[in-house]
Amino acid sequence: MATTQSIVDSYYIAPKSGTPRVVIDSFTQWLSEYVNVRPISVFDIRSAVKSRQPDFEDAAQVYCAEAEGCDVFVTNDKQLLGRNYGTSMLMLTPQQFVDKMRRQ
Repeated sequence: MATTQSIVDSYYIAPKSGTPRVVIDSFTQWLSEYVNVRPISVFDIRSAVKSRQPDFEDAAQVYCAEAEGCDVFVTNDKQLLGRNYGTSMLMLTPQQFVDKMRRQ
């Protein structure tokens, strides 16, 4: 699952890393076709506000993933990885996720 916000953020940030626009467009198209994309709901926003986490956007995405029943949350955000959101989701880097999938 991906949130609409994570796709928009990635589309904005990726060119700053030097990724060619054609690659970004292709990946964004792939995500929209093959990944369960969900908007952040008002309930996720309320949970994020109540959590008092220092990064509201991160908290909203975490609570959206939790509400959608996700088991794993994949991110490169080291600050997000170090926080306790009180969920049972595994918080992994992309490399940790790939390694975990290879072991299964």
